[in-house]
This record gives sequence, structure tokens and C-alpha cells, in this order.
Amino acid sequence: LEMVPTMEEQSEAEKKIMQEGTRRVKDYGTAEQFFYALYDFYNLSQRLKLWMFKQNFKEICESLLDQYKTIGKACDKIRNNKNLKLLLTIILTFGNHMNSGTRKGQTFGFDLKILTGMTAVKSFDNTRSLLMYVYEFCDRKYPAAIKVLDELRDTLKAASSMEAETLKQAHQRIQDNMHEIKNLITSDEIENYDLDDKFIMTLTAFHKESAPRMKKFNMTVGNVMVSTKRVMKKYCHGSEEAPQSIE
Repeated sequence: LEMVPTMEEQSEAEKKIMQEGTRRVKDYGTAEQFFYALYDFYNLSQRLKLWMFKQNFKEICESLLDQYKTIGKACDKIRNNKNLKLLLTIILTFGNHMNSGTRKGQTFGFDLKILTGMTAVKSFDNTRSLLMYVYEFCDRKYPAAIKVLDELRDTLKAASSMEAETLKQAHQRIQDNMHEIKNLITSDEIENYDLDDKFIMTLTAFHKESAPRMKKFNMTVGNVMVSTKRVMKKYCHGSEEAPQSIE
């Protein structure tokens, strides 16, 4: 689309053609012939942008839906996994025991970012970390707690590779393009197109046919957003306004 002539450039090309006629087209250079071939297309940049969107609509939606579903699946597994709850309970109990006698010794929860610091807490002889000790303890007493590693590893790895902001922007671009198509096919602007130009007719049919898919797409995105909020609420980690991550 960067090579597409602007409306001003098309206008200049049209003036040149009106002055010289079309007798010398074969003598034009490559760039001039390019401008000549495209000069009489109304709003060429928009036409090409919306046409490319139409052609790739199905693939774009399917790709984004798969990514959103992966995130939704991860959120549901985190929220409902009983072994994860057991593991966090054990870690909290260890923390309260280590901090017994202090104001931090009887807490009812902890910041999830503490998990990344468990390797830094060492035993007196500096041979084992708190993470190693908790793992060994669970392996002996509560083996179900460490099953969470196998239960969540693949799903979380797939979900963590996706950028939420990138997905949000891609979703917004789809909505913007659909709104632009709707505005175009329902406005008086269509009178600027030639009567035998099938562009508007094709976009009208596309907008009607894609409506069910778009509705399903928006519903899926909405459901995933609800799932992410439920996870944040359950673990008191971040919010819609101030999301947090654990590095």
C-alpha cells in the first residue's frame, strides 16, 4: 500500500492526461504508466486496504481466535486447578512458619511475585533453596501439589508466548475495518464509483456474510476477557486498569 498513489498524485496524473491525451502512453516511463493505469480509481488507497482485509478476513479471524482461546483455556485451568491451590497453600504455610513471631507470620495470602524469589532464600549451610525444600516436602507429603507442573506447563507456555496488547490491537483493527466497510456501503459516497464497478457490491455481500463470524469472534474475545478478570480477582493480582506480570 505504500506504493499506492495518493489522491493528490492521482489528480495530478489526470490533469497531465487531460492535457496530453492518451496518444503518448507508450512513450511514458514505468512510473508514469503506473500512475496512468490507476488515475481514475476513486479512493484507491481505501479500496486496496479494504480489499486486502476482505481477502484475508477468514485467516486473520481464525488465527486470532486460536490465540484468544489459548489464553482463555489457560485462565480456566489456573482458576480451577485444585493442585495449584494446594501448592500455594503449602507455600503460604511455609512463609508463615518462617515468619512466626513477626507481624508477617499470620498472613492469609502473599504477592505472587514472591514465587520468583524462592530460589534466593537459602538454608543455613547454603546448600538448598526454599524452592528446593518446598519441592522435596511436597514430593514426600503432598505429591499431588507438584502434579500441577505437568498439568499446566504446556498450556501456560503456549499462552505466555502471546502479547495481550498485540492481540487487542489486532482485534481493534478488524473492528475498525468492518466499521469502515459499513460506513462506505451505507453512505452517499458510493455515488462516486462507476456504475459497472463491482467493488461496492462485493463489499456489501462480504459485510453481510461476515456478520455471523464477526459476532462469534467478538463473543469469544469478550468471554476470554471475562476469564482473565476472574483469574486476577481470584489471585488478587493486577486488574483491568493495572495489569501485572510475573517475570
